[in-house]
Amino acid sequence: MELTLSQILSLLILGIFHAGIVYMIFNQLIKQSGAAFASLTNYFVPVIGVVLGTILLGDQFDMNTWLALFIILVSLLIGSFASYKHTNM
Repeated sequence: MELTLSQILSLLILGIFHAGIVYMIFNQLIKQSGAAFASLTNYFVPVIGVVLGTILLGDQFDMNTWLALFIILVSLLIGSFASYKHTNM
C-alpha cells in the first residue's frame, strides 16, 4: 500500500493537531470541573454517533436504540448529580 503526500499530511494533521487539541481541551476540563465530571463526557460518544449516523447516513432508530439512548442519558444525569453533590458537600 502506497501513501500519497496528501494522505501522509492528512494523517499528520489528524494525529498531531486534532488529537493534540482535543487532549489539551480534555485536560483543561479536568482542571476546571474535576476528573469525575470529565469522565462523564465519554458517554456522549455513542449518543453523538447515533445522531450523526441518523442525520448523515440515514440510519433508522429502533426500540433498542431509543432504550440505549435513554439509559445513557439517565446514567449521565445520575452521574453528574452524584458528582455535583460530592463536590459541594
